[in-house]
Amino acid sequence: MVCRSDDDEEKDSSWTEWAKDKISGAFHNDHVKATAQDSTNQAKDLASGSADYVSEKAVEAEDAAADAAKQLSEKESD
Repeated sequence: MVCRSDDDEEKDSSWTEWAKDKISGAFHNDHVKATAQDSTNQAKDLASGSADYVSEKAVEAEDAAADAAKQLSEKESD
């Protein structure tokens, strides 16, 4: 039978607490990284979607301007 002092038990306890903190911190850090990556991906998707929307609306505006110019030209011809 081994007799352990209170100091030995305290050291073991502090070491296990330290190890537990490091392990849980590593898992928490992975979660934070994954959340940050998800947020980045969502921002990129929104930006891409916005660019597509703006591009589509620009084409529509260009078409409308061309139609208006054509109609004006036809009226002047009459």
